[in-house]
Amino acid sequence: MKPVMQGALVMGIPGMVIQLLIIPPIIKKIKPVKKFSDLNRQLN
Repeated sequence: MKPVMQGALVMGIPGMVIQLLIIPPIIKKIKPVKKFSDLNRQLN
């Protein structure tokens, strides 16, 4: 692997880890809001 590619991969790892740790809890918080929104839309 070329040094430039290794550097890019190493620099990208913290961003990947942050996304894996932060995105799932946000999705879990959004799902109930979406269900409520869909239910409200059906009632109107």
